Amino acid sequence: MIKIDVEGVEPEVIMGLKNTISNHRPMIYWEAFTSDTVRQSRVLLEELGYENFYHLTTNKFKNKFMSNMANLLGKSVYVKHLDQCTSYDGMNVASPIKLM
Repeated sequence: MIKIDVEGVEPEVIMGLKNTISNHRPMIYWEAFTSDTVRQSRVLLEELGYENFYHLTTNKFKNKFMSNMANLLGKSVYVKHLDQCTSYDGMNVASPIKLM
């Protein structure tokens, strides 16, 4: 497993880890808050053979009030396919295997 949280330079880190990723095919978690950074990272990971992309978030609701209420009741993690995201408020996942 690799976790990348480098405030906007995730694509550069992925490029630097190219050999490690190719040789070991780890699950990769990366945090990126802009669609451009997510897209750049995903393209690089697809070039390395990854096909399964997900987004993990604790925010199921777009409505801030409902989101805050859900968080008060206990933290849950919601998983969705990265293609379904319109905003990035959590961790992105690239997996060498299909998770759902």
